[in-house]
Amino acid sequence: MMPKRSTIRGTVGGINMREPLWSSGEIRVAAGGVSARPWFADGVQFDSRAVLPGDLFVALTGETQDGHKYVQSALDNGAASALISHQVDGMAYDDPRLTRVEDTTAALDAMARHARDRAPAIRIAVTGSVGKTSTVQGLAACLRDTGETHASYKSYNNHVGVPLSLARMPRSARHAVFELGMNAPGEIRATTALVKPQISVITTVGMAHRAGFASTDAIAAAKAEIFDGQSAGDLALLGRDHDYAPYLLKEAEAHGLQTMTFSARRSADICLMHADYTPTGSFILVNVLGDSVSMQLRQPGQAWVSTCLAVLGAVKAAGGDVGRAAVQLSRMEAEPGRGRMHRLHLKGRDIVLIDDSYNANPISMSAALSRMALYSGTSRKLAVLGDMSELGEEAERAHQALVPAIKAAKFHHIYAAGDMIADAARAAGAAVDRISPSEVRGEIERGALAGDIVLIKGSNSVGLHDISSYLISTYSAANQPFDVGSPANSRRDRPAERMPAHAV
Repeated sequence: MMPKRSTIRGTVGGINMREPLWSSGEIRVAAGGVSARPWFADGVQFDSRAVLPGDLFVALTGETQDGHKYVQSALDNGAASALISHQVDGMAYDDPRLTRVEDTTAALDAMARHARDRAPAIRIAVTGSVGKTSTVQGLAACLRDTGETHASYKSYNNHVGVPLSLARMPRSARHAVFELGMNAPGEIRATTALVKPQISVITTVGMAHRAGFASTDAIAAAKAEIFDGQSAGDLALLGRDHDYAPYLLKEAEAHGLQTMTFSARRSADICLMHADYTPTGSFILVNVLGDSVSMQLRQPGQAWVSTCLAVLGAVKAAGGDVGRAAVQLSRMEAEPGRGRMHRLHLKGRDIVLIDDSYNANPISMSAALSRMALYSGTSRKLAVLGDMSELGEEAERAHQALVPAIKAAKFHHIYAAGDMIADAARAAGAAVDRISPSEVRGEIERGALAGDIVLIKGSNSVGLHDISSYLISTYSAANQPFDVGSPANSRRDRPAERMPAHAV
């Protein structure tokens, strides 16, 4: 049963607010903040450009940027107050619009812990080498049917994004879903200590960000750090379709956790019983702890099926309705840059663009190539592929391991924005042009024919996402993708925010 809304607590910028997210008094209790006047805020921001009237701006200090330089801009945009830890140029230190703390980063962490403890939410934390964001968004969509649900925004999964997501959690949230990523050992241990999840989810373990770790064994150990934030009797939901599943099960049990497993290929608590895969979706029959659930999915490929299994397991563990969750999952489309399909009207030629340009690692690249193999018929298949970055000494081997998948996809032509992916495509016998990212747009505009299916995928560092964004914004038929997107996560739609580099 949802709680009744409280009476109006205050007014900021002429807006009457009920149950403000933060107040000056609560910041004083949570983080030792000192301000010269009372204020109420219904949002938290670290990017002054994203501030809306009534937000609290947190001036974070990083290695290359100091948020204190943007305090005046945040206040001009309507911030209720700005959280600072040192003098702001051009402003008196005791300016009543400022709230002073010893350290803004530590204050944000303190706010995260306070917000965590004040809300009666079941907290779910998701990590894994691939599928984190899709799992988080799927869980958020499914759990909203059973109560107020809060979730990480986009891929806010690092040492800044996780406490920010916690600090934004409403006090009335009944479920909260957080994405935890990493670039180095120890990072998940720090963020899981903030979240303290009652349910943890590890999707899979593979060679993502291999350069930051001594081995894939070390990646698995770092993912297992998520258990450190849990208490005995909490639940770990673990994928079985990778080599490190037995290790993770052993680690979870050593932490005194209950375990639940999911798999698209073998026996598990949540397992795939039947699947019909098509280029535009899948029909699946799933066993969820003995109950059969059938679903017609709008996203193709086994990768999305595995995500759905993880979501169904977590919904079940959180006390949600699995049947209603299946309906929600059947409606969902891919997140932008993660395999979303778009119809493009390209100078008189209609083509299909599969925008999978957000990032790439060996697991997600294999999944994208396998998806293209589902397409048959007369349509030509083109690909713009970038190198997979941050794989360290395993980079060349990881690219060559893609040769069978490239061959199976039967591309008419591949535009390779990287030497290693070009070598792998040639080894697969494909027709390949080695081009620079700056040439991609022109090649697609000139070379794509009516009816072509074009895949764009590569690591963020290659810059293919900008190419996809340009093509979609310029040539989308009626400026509409295939899907209608997922519901907004927050109290209001916000401008895009820049985060420090996310983790994986």
